[in-house]
Amino acid sequence: MTVDLISVNGLESVNARMLAAYSYKPKILKNFIDYRRFSAFVFVVKGRYVYRSCGEETVLTAGSCIYLPPYGEDYSYEVLSDDTETMQVDFELLDVQNGRQVAFSRVPLEIKGNSEVLKALMQNLINSTNFDTVAARLELKSRLTMLLSVLSSDRQTKKPSKAELKITPLIERLQKNYREPFDSKELAVAVGLSESQMRRLFKTVIGISPLEYRNKLRINAAAKMLAVGELNVSEVAFAVGFEDIYAFSHAFKKHKGVAPSFYKGEIL
Repeated sequence: MTVDLISVNGLESVNARMLAAYSYKPKILKNFIDYRRFSAFVFVVKGRYVYRSCGEETVLTAGSCIYLPPYGEDYSYEVLSDDTETMQVDFELLDVQNGRQVAFSRVPLEIKGNSEVLKALMQNLINSTNFDTVAARLELKSRLTMLLSVLSSDRQTKKPSKAELKITPLIERLQKNYREPFDSKELAVAVGLSESQMRRLFKTVIGISPLEYRNKLRINAAAKMLAVGELNVSEVAFAVGFEDIYAFSHAFKKHKGVAPSFYKGEIL
């Protein structure tokens, strides 16, 4: 599943719905996330973290805040210090016209706003425990919207590079058609580039080649199917576009670190 992206002015066309707000000391110090169902803000009160996605690395220290998108690119995080403390707000951004979830980006995004303002807004949301009245719910929504406006203002100062503008249609095309055979020439023509330009720009922006990205989309879709358990490994392989079960198993193990049969919990 993918979500549409909203522009920096997109807050006017979305309904923000908070799901949870809490503070904690991380117990899982290193993790890989390949399926996030909703947006989140993570604010580092104390400690040092690193987030990695698409070949990029973002280091967070005390006072840093990061936005995590739903149904976006895979990412991993690692806690780099022993004494850590974090605040987190989980929420959904829903398009007011069709009710579908939207996002600000497809990768984790550091927010460069005033750290004291961000911290105060996050703390206010965590302290808001009264959801029983309409007034209380409106106040909660107002505070979340203020937090979102900081992200929107921060994004407004960052214009996408020419490479990002060129590659975005290709990313969307691959996300919609990842089950189809890979045709490098056709993809390049679709975005008005030579094959070598397309591969170079794609790797610059995403960190991997278009073919590797397509395979990652297939494997992520396969992992979700295997987790549900309604299809066997061969059926899943064909469902996501692989014609060879051995090629599927090899690709799955490369991306997930385990064979699909082990991931599903059954023997081929």
